[in-house]
Amino acid sequence: MATVADLLETNPDLHDDLRKVPFVRASDPIEPMPGGSHFHTYKLTGERGACLIKHKHLEGKPRKPEHLANSLIMGETRLSPTVLYHDEALIICEFIPGQRPVVDHRMLRHMASVIRELRGASPLQGRTDVVGQTRRLKKKYPIPDHLDRWVDMAIDEVEGRDTVVPSHNDLILGNLIQNEHGIFVIDWEISSMNVPEWDVAFFATRARLSPDQEDYFLSCVYDAVTRDIRFFHRMYRILYLGKLIARSHRRAQPDLVVS
Repeated sequence: MATVADLLETNPDLHDDLRKVPFVRASDPIEPMPGGSHFHTYKLTGERGACLIKHKHLEGKPRKPEHLANSLIMGETRLSPTVLYHDEALIICEFIPGQRPVVDHRMLRHMASVIRELRGASPLQGRTDVVGQTRRLKKKYPIPDHLDRWVDMAIDEVEGRDTVVPSHNDLILGNLIQNEHGIFVIDWEISSMNVPEWDVAFFATRARLSPDQEDYFLSCVYDAVTRDIRFFHRMYRILYLGKLIARSHRRAQPDLVVS
């Protein structure tokens, strides 16, 4: 396995940035980690134990100030790894061992507890405008008419809802780590304040919950699953599906950019 010293030949940029970290030694083993969607990601083992390093944006973009702020905020909770070091180039946090969770009733109970606890966390920086994002995507990347009508209906139903809570905004299974202590959430790059239904609808969609699993999950998230809760849950699922379809067009047209 490569060490930090070996990076001088293979990755001098990372080598120079790691030299600034007081608890990193030249002899510490380091290896790239797969799956980082926004940053180059590595695992380092040193005097602080196993650490996860996020080094500069994959697309060369500057890190948004709220990314670091929200990682620090959530690092103070039991839901997320603790941030051990940060500067303009690096974020280093504790490495949490575990595996990607398997979706079953036990996991859904844990996931509902995570979402409920997240909603009660300290406010995060930034606010996500789901309706505005969807409209911008639809304008640049039209979706089929029979789907577009459903998305427009969902926009009409949810527009103006202004209650927001701390939200991860990217609750895919790859951003969850499960071990004997529960479920932990990583990658807070796009976290913000958002409508309470968004994380629930996002997770249900990306985890491909069956109707029975979805009903059980909602019953764990909410004290009582009312008709309104089911209705707005479906509206936000439709909005997310509309965004997914529009983004599939964006990937096919990489020269276009949606802010």
